[in-house]
Amino acid sequence: MPERLAAGPNDQQAAEASVGVGRVASALIAGGAGIEQVQLVLGHASAVLTLRIHAHLWPGEEDRTRTVMDAVFGSLRSGCGQVDQATDEIAGRAA
Repeated sequence: MPERLAAGPNDQQAAEASVGVGRVASALIAGGAGIEQVQLVLGHASAVLTLRIHAHLWPGEEDRTRTVMDAVFGSLRSGCGQVDQATDEIAGRAA
């Protein structure tokens, strides 16, 4: 059985840098940044590369649909979920 190699200082630095980049990407996407903007900030060669790495962070159509429907019909719910400040803001209601 081959011996497991210990992580060197460069491996640790690379892992920490990767976590930092992931946090930057996550913050940008959560803030509404588009693919091209995230690509530019992260220094990726193409938007395709950005999507291959970070596509899971962008909200999907299901997420957007759920948010809109909650905003429109949220008041009809009877205890089957929480209506939060973000939902009220999306619906144009003051929180």
